[in-house]
Amino acid sequence: MTRQTRRSHAKKDGRTISARNARQGEIILTTPSMRAVFIAGLILALLVALAAGLLT
Repeated sequence: MTRQTRRSHAKKDGRTISARNARQGEIILTTPSMRAVFIAGLILALLVALAAGLLT
């Protein structure tokens, strides 16, 4: 991987995450708004699954 490619994968604040850390499956939600969107997405997926189950 070239330096330019590595830079394109860097986070906006300049930090990079190693491949080993990225594979751990840890969800990092650093701000309350990120947490809210994540939880809302989980709830929406659950409601869609329940609605699909009720309609069939």
